[in-house]
Order: sequence, then structure tokens, then C-alpha cells
Amino acid sequence: MWSSVRQLGGAPVIVDSSRAASAPIADGRSSDQSRYVLTMPAAARHSFTTLDFAIFGIALIGSMLIGLFYALKGRQTNSTTKEFLLGGRKMPLLPTALSLLTSLVSGISLLSYPAEIYNFGTAFCWSTVGVTMALICTGVFIIPVIYPIQSVSIYHYLEDRFGSRILRTYGAILFTLSTLLYISIVLYAPSVALAGVTDVPVWALVTSVGLVCTFYSSIGGLKAVVWTDTFQAVIMYAGSITLAIVGTTAVGGVGRVFEIAGKHGRLDGFSNIDTNPFQHMTVWTALFGGWWYWWTSFGSNQMSLQRYCSVSSMRRAQWLTIITIPLMIVVNVLVFYTGLTMFAYYQGCDPQKRGLVKSDQLVIYFMVEVLQPIKGMPGLFLACLFSGTLSTVSSGVNSLSAVGWAEFVKPFIKNADERKATYITKGIGLLYGLGAIGLAFAAEPLGGILQALTSGLGAFSGPLLGLILLGVLTPFGNFVGGLVGTTVGTALTLWIFIGSNTKRYPTTALPSTIDQCPNIFNQTTTLASTTLSFSPTAEALVDTTHAAVDALKTLYSLSFFMYALVGAVTTLIVGVIVSLLWIAVRRRYEPADPEFVLWTVGKKSKLAQAGMEKAKSPPESYNVISADGPSVSLRPAYEHDAEERL
Repeated sequence: MWSSVRQLGGAPVIVDSSRAASAPIADGRSSDQSRYVLTMPAAARHSFTTLDFAIFGIALIGSMLIGLFYALKGRQTNSTTKEFLLGGRKMPLLPTALSLLTSLVSGISLLSYPAEIYNFGTAFCWSTVGVTMALICTGVFIIPVIYPIQSVSIYHYLEDRFGSRILRTYGAILFTLSTLLYISIVLYAPSVALAGVTDVPVWALVTSVGLVCTFYSSIGGLKAVVWTDTFQAVIMYAGSITLAIVGTTAVGGVGRVFEIAGKHGRLDGFSNIDTNPFQHMTVWTALFGGWWYWWTSFGSNQMSLQRYCSVSSMRRAQWLTIITIPLMIVVNVLVFYTGLTMFAYYQGCDPQKRGLVKSDQLVIYFMVEVLQPIKGMPGLFLACLFSGTLSTVSSGVNSLSAVGWAEFVKPFIKNADERKATYITKGIGLLYGLGAIGLAFAAEPLGGILQALTSGLGAFSGPLLGLILLGVLTPFGNFVGGLVGTTVGTALTLWIFIGSNTKRYPTTALPSTIDQCPNIFNQTTTLASTTLSFSPTAEALVDTTHAAVDALKTLYSLSFFMYALVGAVTTLIVGVIVSLLWIAVRRRYEPADPEFVLWTVGKKSKLAQAGMEKAKSPPESYNVISADGPSVSLRPAYEHDAEERL
């Protein structure tokens, strides 16, 4: 048994060789063998200064004040659900685009994307092209059909298109489950990452951030969420740019960053064109998996579609997707470059292999080292990290309250006036926010945050996108096809998701070493040259996967970025086949209302045309003579009141 001591931040770090049987892994999970444990005295952990906490507090208090301002300002205008949940459909473009960005780019993105580049290289960068494709497809295929419905809940479209309340509720349930999973992980992961390298307790971070989000999103409505998101987007950009600049300076310049990254294989991912979807990440996985993953986020998620419907016209809603593209590209470039900078900074002395941090804590550890000498800078990045969390959780709570009211509560409350409906909606948001805080503490078993978040969202949101595309793209798609397709798609992706999280098959990271760490070990160990992986036998297991010897193992090894694609495409294909079979069995084809199919959306259905003509004259009444009593006056049923959807 041996031990060695190195000074870190003024305090000794003691490494016990008797526990160095297996290397820590990319997402923090270890093998079944004894864990590599590093005992770090409390003094070695970073303590934030008063200035750091002051900057962090300003971000939290600023968000609360914006929410309170719009709650007080909107006491009259927010008296209707339309105002509270859609901002009166008069929201400006740029703040709404920033809100769309920050709703989906959370603190998890700021933590996990750089760590992904650090451990697996630049193949993941191709997901930026996927984001662009997803936003373009949303503007072309989804918005022209969804926007004219003018509903608080976009899942109203499923009832209009398929004539089924069941599918509408099914879609709302899938969204609710995926969003609760999403915001609980978004709350928990950054809090745990920060607590791992500081003295701040997890429960305090989760509770305080969760309560702030719930407060301003519940009382202020969409306007409060959008303007708070704008404030938080500025902080996110400022913190990310600061970390990238200071980190680059510490390494020795941009050229040095790319020189070191290229020398150690971190840039090879740009050209990894392996088509195997069971590899962790390749060009095609990032490109097509990223396309469909982000399409589920932008094209079938209430958080996104609620923002499209908050602007004044369909053309502006489509422009919203275009404006978001460069905003997303800038964020991705910053976080991807941060990953390369971290690798260059720690080249030859990987803190993961030293046992100092898990993968999900790497960015915060890097931030502590490079920003600590600059007063207030750690606090700025802390505010940046949790601004991403605040914006995502608040958007999630606001959207959950919209869907909760429209889909699960309103059908059971008759004759509720708008003011009462708004109060109920605020109460629903409060309950969902408190529920998300509770669920956040159950997120720990899901492992690495990027894999947990992406695969979990894909498992629920992929089939939902497939169902919407079945309605948007096929005039013959029907209720039976939609129900069967969505059920099969959801069952398949959930099966893979649960199996992959219970079996946890290995994924091998790119090599990294600790052979240049001065005075860490008194002797050479095998730990210094091992490949970062889920277990010491990772290479053999990955080879077995390539050989496809075990079909179940292969299925569970599917790249986490492919879940959304598998769920959506499975739902769409099965839905088309079953719809056609149902038509053949019934020998009757009833095409969908042209208003709800992309190719015919400009054509008015006979029902809609009749309604428009009738609306020009006073409604008629018809008398039906009953043998048992006097005549009964019946009103025609053609009228479609958009406000009724609210």
C-alpha cells in the first residue's frame, strides 16, 4: 500500500493505492470492483467568497423581481388564460427567441456538453447541424399547421386532426412525463455538480432554485418567464464567454488549444463517419440523432410551441425559428470550445483519473481553478450555470400549468370564468413546481446527466413527434394508426431506456493520462494509462457489441442520441401501416380535414366554409316537434370559437 500527497489549493490531497483497483468513468459510474477513492480534506474544496454569492444572489433576486413586476403589472391584463399563458399573443421576437433558447439549453448543457467533448472528442459538434435542421423543419412542417389552431395546449391539434380525445390526452400525458423528468434532472444535476466541489449542500441549491422558479413562473405567467429568460440568457452568454477566454489564456492561446486537442485525438471525431448507431457518438449519430432529438424539443414540446403561439402571426412564428438558429450556434460553439480548452488545460493530468471529480463536475472544477484568482468570476459562472437552470425549470412549470389546465382540469370544471381559470392555472403551476423539486432528489440513479436527459426525453418525446408528424404529413392517418403507432414507439424506447439504465453497458472514452501530474504518485500505476470507461473490461464488451453476439446487449447499447429518432420513426411507420390496414379492413377512406394536414392546410374544409358563411348572418334556430311535449329549439353546431379552446 502506498500513498502520496499533492498540494491542491493550499491543502493536501491524499491518494490511497489500496483502493485504486478501477478507474473512475466518464459519467461518474464505476465498475463492480472496488472504487478508486481519493480522500480530499475539506480545506481543499473551494469556498465561494461573499462577492461570489452576492453575484449569484443578484441573478436569483433579479429573476424574482422580474416575475413580481409582471405579476403586479398584469393584475388586470393577466385576468384571462390567454394573457397569462400566451402573453396576449403580442410577444416581441428577440426576447421570445432568447426564451426559446434558454428553455432548452439548460445548466445541464453547460455542464455536460464540454465534458462530452473532453472525454469523447468532437463528433458531438455535428449536433449543431442537427439543431439547425430541426428548427428549419419545425418552421416548415409544424408551425403552418399548429399555429392557426390558436390553443393554449398544442395537443388540442391531436383531437382536431384524429377526432379523438384519447390521443389528445395521450399526447398531453407524454409531454407531462417527459417535462417532469426533464426539469427534475435540470434541477438536480447542476446542484450535485456544484456541491461536489464546494461546501454548499445539495438540498439548499435544489430547494432555493426550485422555489424561485416556481414563484415567478406561477405568478407572472409567460411574460414574466420570457423576460426573465432574456435576463438569464445575457448572464449565460457572459459567463460562458468569460470562462472560454480565461481558460484559453491559461492554456496559451487558441492555437495551443487546438494543437493539444489534435495531438491527442480530440479532433478526430469531426471525421468519424462510422455508421454504427451503437457506438457512443459518430458524425451520423450526432447529425441525424441530433436532428430528431432537437426536432422533438422544437416541434412537439409545449414549451416551444407555446412561444410560437405567443407572437402575433404565423410568419413571425416562423421567423422565431430562424432567429433561434444563430443563437443556438453561438452557445454550442462556446460550450464545445470549452471542452477542448479543458482538455488542453488538464492534458497529462486528468482530474477524473485522479479521482478528484466525476465527469459532470469537470466544468465546475475547471472554473474553480481558472477563475478563482479573479474576484467575482466564480460567482458569475455560478450565476451563468443556474441561469440556465432557472430558465428551463420556469418554462417547464409554465408549460405544465398550461397543459394541466387545458387537458386535465378544465374538462371537469364547468362554467369557470376567466379570472377563476387563471387562479387555478397559477395553482397548478405551483403544484408542478413543488413536485419537480421533490422528483429532483430521485434523479440520482440515472447516472451521467447528458445520457440520462437525452435518452429520457427521447423515450417520451420521440413517439409524440411521430404522432404529430403522422397527422401533419398523411391525410389518411387515423385514430387507430396513431394510437397503435404511439404505443409501439413509446414501449420500444422505454424498454431500451430502462434496459440501458439497469444494465449500464460500457462506453469507452478517448485515452487520457496522469503521467504529467507532479508528485501525485510515488510509483507508476496502471491507472495512469487506462482508458476512461464504465468498467475495466470495456473494450471486450464493446467488441462483443460490434459482433452482435448478444442482440439484447446490442439493443441496450444504442447511442443515447438515437432514442428520439427511433421513437419518432417507429411511431410514424407503424402508424402509417396500421392506418392503411384499418382503411382496407373497413373499406372506407375518410380523409382528414384539410386544415390539419400540411399539404392542404390552405384549403378550407366544407365544414369551415359553411361556418364562415353562416357567421355572416344571425344564427338560425330549428324547431323539433316531439310527440311527448312542446317543440325544442336547437342551435346549429357548426360554430368554431377559438377562444373556447382556451
